Amino acid sequence: MTNVNALRWLDRWIGMPACWFLTAWRRLTDLARRAPNGPPRSIVFIKLIEQGSTVLASAALRRAIERVGKENVYFLVFEENRFILARSSRSVSELTY
Repeated sequence: MTNVNALRWLDRWIGMPACWFLTAWRRLTDLARRAPNGPPRSIVFIKLIEQGSTVLASAALRRAIERVGKENVYFLVFEENRFILARSSRSVSELTY
């Protein structure tokens, strides 16, 4: 079983700042490049806790599949949450931990 409070702490104090930093870094490096990057080749959804929101994100999943193809859309989930993906997104590849 997963310690949910520890994961929430990591998400808030590590995940959010990391996302902010990486987004700022990408925007700064995009300004320095002459040619923009092409469209994304693959998309990873990271869902370690609260898998119920995966069902609510079905529109985002469909859009990701339309954009990069179902063979290039991945999920990173814990093994105990894998069954939710099997029910909600049969066409999405999975990465499990």
